[in-house]
Amino acid sequence: MNLLDLLDLPLGVWVGAALLIFWAVGAYNRLVRLRGSAVQAFSLLESQWLRHLAWLDVQAMPKASPASPDTADWRILQPAITQFRACLQAAKIRPLDASQLAALSSAWTVMRMACDQTLAASSDADAFFSEALRPQWEQMMVQDQAAVTAFNAAVAELNAALRQFPAFVLAWLVGFRVARPL
Repeated sequence: MNLLDLLDLPLGVWVGAALLIFWAVGAYNRLVRLRGSAVQAFSLLESQWLRHLAWLDVQAMPKASPASPDTADWRILQPAITQFRACLQAAKIRPLDASQLAALSSAWTVMRMACDQTLAASSDADAFFSEALRPQWEQMMVQDQAAVTAFNAAVAELNAALRQFPAFVLAWLVGFRVARPL
């Protein structure tokens, strides 16, 4: 078959081919836009978590000094913060990778539990410190949950688009994968 034979194809074949190409371009652009929205939602969540980690570093550093009687309470935070920071850094590279997000979700849960335990376990001499921090900590947790909810909504929208027929065929061809919510 040569070029002249292709030109002799019926008009319906050309129209069908054009429609298929336009649909593929539109579907691909939609998937890229939804994926970008999910990555942007993760980026906003990451920046918020980094601010909260900086706040924890400022609050925990004076309490974790060897001379402090509450060193054991505040030293609980260091491994949890370190683990969370490492998982966050790894997830930043591939923010929609299911295994990275699973590790990040677990590390976030462990860090929240360690912070709650540390704030609850502060000694009576340190009661003012805990009472001053608890409202700030609770406000940060509300902000975190709102950002996680926004990320999960973006991931759900992306995943719904990736599962639709015939878009899932195109997604499979270009290598898009279903993401995991936090």
